Amino acid sequence: MGGSRTMKHKSGIGETNWPRRTRGGRRRATAEQAIRRRRLWGPLGWLIRVFVLIVIVLPSLIVTSPSYASYASKLPDVTEMSKDVPGDTLIYAADGTTLLADLHPPGYQHYYAPLSAMGTYLPEATIAIEDRNFYSEPGVDPGAITRAALVDWKSHGTVQGASTITQQLVKIRLVGDERTIDRKLREALLSFEAEQRYSKDQILEMYLNAVFYGNSAAGSSAASQIYFHKKTADLTLGEAAMLAGVVRGPTYYSPLHDWGRAKARQKEVLAAMVRDDKITQPEADKAYAEALSPPKHMFLPVNQVIAPGIVSYVTGQLIKKYGNEMTYSGGLRVVTTLNLQLQQIGQNAISGTQHSLSWRRVQQGALVAIDPTSGAIIAMVSSAVQNANGGQYNLAVWPPRNPGSSMKIYTYTTAIASGRYTMTTPIADTPIAYLDGSTWWKPRNYDGRYHGTLQLQQCMGNSLNIPAVKVELGVGTQNVVTMAR
Repeated sequence: MGGSRTMKHKSGIGETNWPRRTRGGRRRATAEQAIRRRRLWGPLGWLIRVFVLIVIVLPSLIVTSPSYASYASKLPDVTEMSKDVPGDTLIYAADGTTLLADLHPPGYQHYYAPLSAMGTYLPEATIAIEDRNFYSEPGVDPGAITRAALVDWKSHGTVQGASTITQQLVKIRLVGDERTIDRKLREALLSFEAEQRYSKDQILEMYLNAVFYGNSAAGSSAASQIYFHKKTADLTLGEAAMLAGVVRGPTYYSPLHDWGRAKARQKEVLAAMVRDDKITQPEADKAYAEALSPPKHMFLPVNQVIAPGIVSYVTGQLIKKYGNEMTYSGGLRVVTTLNLQLQQIGQNAISGTQHSLSWRRVQQGALVAIDPTSGAIIAMVSSAVQNANGGQYNLAVWPPRNPGSSMKIYTYTTAIASGRYTMTTPIADTPIAYLDGSTWWKPRNYDGRYHGTLQLQQCMGNSLNIPAVKVELGVGTQNVVTMAR
């Protein structure tokens, strides 16, 4: 039909019937789900393609017409395609390489990657199955549009795709997928403009970073990481072919939903790569036989958080400064001051202490370690036991609590700094009553006893409450507050 012929390879991956162009090129496959959906569009499909073809064949007439100039002035700015789509914010430890957390909206993950970092398998597989003439066509494929229009006309519906990679990129980033003649015309015109402004490699890079692969993955980098826990450049041939096959229908061809259909699609991708001399038949056969099935070899999205205390603290700071959208979709790269070795020491100390005191009903604990020379947080333990009562909170910073005896260090520091006290100044640990408004307050020591007159260093070392109150009243509460701040 439409000047095609059917060819069949006789070994391995090539044992797939596919419709061929008159010169032997394979037409791009279209997901059955998309076919059924497009049939609803009716015979308008082939009319639209013919209309677009006319636009392509007569570009000079259109470009020089006043009506075109008016129409083109209302088109989206093609340079918007070069702006990356919303991306995940990654939070790292102080070493700049250990990932603490990946912040992103539910059901969406994206990491930008240059084409040079993607290796060869996935780009070649994508071109082979989606647009084999990508590097030679001017943004649209007139031959493919003509053939698709004839097929659609004879079938009285839209059954064959003809969009190039450039057109798909324009549709994703600029014009959407509304099924109208106007949208198709804008798509074609913007595709021409994109080809004039950007190189083929730039367009391919933008496409591979923007296309959706299902499984929460937007772009090839996220798809490689989520599906296979790898960088794109490290994908095997079989893995790359599997991902390239998903693009046409992320749900329909999803290996997590229908393994048989996904494998059939992978076979088509590998066969297309053999056809285009990108790989050999034995390489395709080996890739097809590679074990990739979930859950051992293919995975669902997982967001593992290391040091949840510092992650929640930093996330709160980011939201406060940049807002929610930028924090979760701004593609930020945040390097914290967290020292992983000290963090582990701190966690062991807090968890171990809580365990040893559990008989006294001590349930939780927390820790913050700060470098006194810089003020940097080098460790933050949010809780002793995360799955115990209170473990869901970052107890190191919330909820606000009375600082208790930790405030005494500022009281005694203020006293010594005033010059009125030394480490040997005698302090009377005797009863005292303090009028707080209309209420008399009488401080007590933790042991309920009085210890007579002691040196300041003894009062501080034994964390006695009454001497600390007397010293604070002696130097002035506001001065202690100022010192603490």
